[in-house]
Amino acid sequence: MPTPICSRIFDKIEEMNPDISISVWEWKEETATPKPVIANITKSEDDKYGQKNHFLWIKNSSRLIYGDSAHKEKKHLCDGCTQSWPSEKALEHHIEWCPGIHENAPQRVTMSVKGVNDFEEFKNYGRMINAPCVIIADFEADNKKCDEAYGGSMRKLAEQKANSFCYLVHWIDTGDVWGPFLYRGENATQEFVRRIDQELVKINEVLVIKHERIETKEDKKRFADAISCWICKALKK
Repeated sequence: MPTPICSRIFDKIEEMNPDISISVWEWKEETATPKPVIANITKSEDDKYGQKNHFLWIKNSSRLIYGDSAHKEKKHLCDGCTQSWPSEKALEHHIEWCPGIHENAPQRVTMSVKGVNDFEEFKNYGRMINAPCVIIADFEADNKKCDEAYGGSMRKLAEQKANSFCYLVHWIDTGDVWGPFLYRGENATQEFVRRIDQELVKINEVLVIKHERIETKEDKKRFADAISCWICKALKK
């Protein structure tokens, strides 16, 4: 093996030994923290040992990444993507779906089974937020070609500029609809914001009006006799 060791030598070792995998970490001297490059070997670039690049064998990866998060117990490291997990059970669950960090790393894909899990429904009823009304809007835009720097190695090749919009206000409880309101012209984005501000004023004027709850005797009896929630179907406790 040539010295000083070049990181490319590890690719050759893996080609000659397909049953093993070597991952390399780079040590950031200014922050004294490991930076994953591709976790059992670390690379240092100081001149402590008379050469610029040298590699150290990491015997306990959990200790190396101990300060990466607020979790101050043993961390379980994924060799595929270098993410750490608080428990071995969490790591095992992650490994089933880990996309890895290499270009051709496998990623698990599961298909739904007809009649078993091919239907999705909302279940987090406790996180629902009351929405008396919703605003539904749609924009149309011109696609203007351009070629300019967009940060780093990215370049912006096209830019969309809104030329029209349409929106309506739908009231959930009553089913009433305000609109649709259509606009075509200049400064469509600014005009949309201005109109939405006006709609919010009108909506608040409606919401400020207090209404008595409409509750009949039949409603009260139905509620008293119910044995399960009419939304989630869970049995009452």
